[in-house]
Amino acid sequence: MSTFFNRDDLIGLLLKALYHSELNQRITVDDLVDECKTFYFAGEETTNTLLA
Repeated sequence: MSTFFNRDDLIGLLLKALYHSELNQRITVDDLVDECKTFYFAGEETTNTLLA
């Protein structure tokens, strides 16, 4: 799992925020899931627009 923390992509940054050392700067699991859904649906919408 520690290999994900060394990545600078979306998942790596979200995992860093999830397990941040300072409690007031952490995100919740629900926030992480919401962010992933947002990027998924934005990409899906962009693809649909491109194909139309």
